[in-house]
Amino acid sequence: MTTDDLQFRFKSKLGCDSSLSVWTSTVNYFIQTGSSVFAAPFDISKASDTVNHHKLLTFLADKSVPGWLLSLLENWYLKLVGRWLGCYSRPFHIANGVRQGSSLSPVLFNVYIDKFILELCHLNKGCHIGDNFLGCVLYADDIILLSASVHSL
Repeated sequence: MTTDDLQFRFKSKLGCDSSLSVWTSTVNYFIQTGSSVFAAPFDISKASDTVNHHKLLTFLADKSVPGWLLSLLENWYLKLVGRWLGCYSRPFHIANGVRQGSSLSPVLFNVYIDKFILELCHLNKGCHIGDNFLGCVLYADDIILLSASVHSL
């Protein structure tokens, strides 16, 4: 399963230095061509707690994830319970958030946030170099939006 090239975390052979390189190259390109470039950094560290399970499953289906795996994930998320001070609650519905500590959660979050990049690209705002959209750079829970104008930012 692939996600947008503007995501740099939890991908083989990519890291923070790769995201910084794309950001720096984009800013330098606009400066060298005499254009303005504006950036807005965001820390979305709480975003993984807001992942809507229904939307996540829909996004996974859009990426052709097999039905059996979607059913497994749906079942997994339907059986969440709360835990506080080492005690488990009675089961209750939790509709948002990827499971903390799961090795699958970073991948699921990448799929979820991928929709954000696609929507940004379809708005046709932000930085473009040729046909390449470079309106944002994501690394884990950090996003930098890039635009050639304050208005578009």
